[in-house]
Amino acid sequence: MKEGFWINYQTGERFEVFDHENWLRDERNATRLGVPPEIVTRFGDFTPANDRVRFLTFVLSNAPVLRVRGHGVDITFEFAAADTAAESKALEAIHRLCEDVAGAQSWMQISNITTGKTMKSAYIDVIQRERRLVILTDSSEEDGLREK
Repeated sequence: MKEGFWINYQTGERFEVFDHENWLRDERNATRLGVPPEIVTRFGDFTPANDRVRFLTFVLSNAPVLRVRGHGVDITFEFAAADTAAESKALEAIHRLCEDVAGAQSWMQISNITTGKTMKSAYIDVIQRERRLVILTDSSEEDGLREK
């Protein structure tokens, strides 16, 4: 998988994108994705390309969205959820996307940039164990997943 996506994890809306920053800077796209108007009005605070990381982090931190990028067999997911309810919604959206686009041999890296938690796993491990995705608060558990 090489595609990129923006997903609103509250509504389930999913948009395939080539470049996350350029797509999102179009106010129509940001509105369709569900970025709050007060956040969209602040987009001008960030210089395109130069402030890419700060801009994307700002949006992730202020809207119920997750950023997805495929890198061949690796898929990266980034979101910012301060509470377990929002994190659970984001993980459910990730699971739904994986059911549609991930192969059994895909590797997933999921990062909640608010908590700093990152999980890496082969998607087949999730399938075979019939487990739902949950980022751990206790990093001592094997492979970053636990049953829910």
